[in-house]
Amino acid sequence: MVCKSCIKQLTEEKYPDVECPEENCDHKLPDWELINILGQEDFDKIQGEYMKKIVNEDNSLVQCKCGNAIEVL
Repeated sequence: MVCKSCIKQLTEEKYPDVECPEENCDHKLPDWELINILGQEDFDKIQGEYMKKIVNEDNSLVQCKCGNAIEVL
Protein backbone atom coordinates (compact mmCIF):
# COMPACT_ATOMS: atom_id res chain seq x y z
CA MET A 1 0.00 0.00 0.00
CA VAL A 2 1.17 3.48 -0.89
CA CYS A 3 -0.28 6.79 0.24
CA LYS A 4 -2.09 9.04 -2.21
CA SER A 5 0.30 11.97 -1.64
CA CYS A 6 3.28 9.73 -2.50
CA ILE A 7 1.64 8.66 -5.77
CA LYS A 8 0.80 12.29 -6.54
CA GLN A 9 4.41 13.37 -5.98
CA LEU A 10 5.70 10.45 -8.05
CA THR A 11 3.27 11.33 -10.85
CA GLU A 12 4.32 14.99 -10.81
CA GLU A 13 7.97 13.94 -11.10
CA LYS A 14 7.70 11.05 -13.57
CA TYR A 15 4.55 11.54 -15.71
CA PRO A 16 3.92 9.88 -18.16
CA ASP A 17 6.36 7.15 -17.07
CA VAL A 18 4.92 6.45 -13.62
CA GLU A 19 5.78 3.02 -12.24
CA CYS A 20 4.60 1.32 -9.08
CA PRO A 21 6.81 2.53 -6.20
CA GLU A 22 6.93 -0.90 -4.56
CA GLU A 23 10.30 -2.67 -4.68
CA ASN A 24 10.68 -5.25 -7.43
CA CYS A 25 7.53 -4.05 -9.21
CA ASP A 26 7.88 -2.54 -12.67
CA HIS A 27 4.15 -2.11 -13.35
CA LYS A 28 3.58 1.11 -15.27
CA LEU A 29 0.53 2.99 -13.97
CA PRO A 30 -1.73 3.88 -16.91
CA ASP A 31 -3.70 7.12 -16.97
CA TRP A 32 -6.95 5.45 -15.90
CA GLU A 33 -5.28 4.12 -12.72
CA LEU A 34 -3.76 7.51 -11.96
CA ILE A 35 -7.18 9.14 -12.39
CA ASN A 36 -8.70 6.61 -9.97
CA ILE A 37 -5.99 7.31 -7.40
CA LEU A 38 -5.55 11.07 -7.78
CA GLY A 39 -8.95 12.15 -9.03
CA GLN A 40 -9.66 13.76 -12.37
CA GLU A 41 -8.82 17.32 -11.26
CA ASP A 42 -5.32 16.55 -9.93
CA PHE A 43 -4.59 14.29 -12.89
CA ASP A 44 -5.66 17.00 -15.36
CA LYS A 45 -3.33 19.51 -13.67
CA ILE A 46 -0.37 17.14 -13.86
CA GLN A 47 -1.12 16.22 -17.47
CA GLY A 48 -1.53 19.91 -18.38
CA GLU A 49 1.88 20.75 -16.91
CA TYR A 50 3.40 17.86 -18.86
CA MET A 51 1.85 19.15 -22.11
CA LYS A 52 3.21 22.65 -21.46
CA LYS A 53 6.68 21.21 -20.90
CA ILE A 54 6.54 19.20 -24.14
CA VAL A 55 5.35 22.20 -26.17
CA ASN A 56 8.05 24.44 -24.66
CA GLU A 57 10.77 21.91 -25.51
CA ASP A 58 9.72 21.31 -29.14
CA ASN A 59 9.42 24.30 -31.48
CA SER A 60 7.42 22.23 -33.98
CA LEU A 61 4.52 21.93 -31.48
CA VAL A 62 1.89 24.38 -30.31
CA GLN A 63 -0.81 23.87 -27.71
CA CYS A 64 -4.37 24.32 -28.90
CA LYS A 65 -7.16 25.72 -26.74
CA CYS A 66 -8.38 22.23 -25.81
CA GLY A 67 -5.00 21.46 -24.22
CA ASN A 68 -3.64 19.04 -26.79
CA ALA A 69 -0.30 19.54 -28.51
CA ILE A 70 -0.39 19.75 -32.29
CA GLU A 71 2.49 19.73 -34.74
CA VAL A 72 2.99 22.79 -36.89
CA LEU A 73 3.81 21.92 -40.47
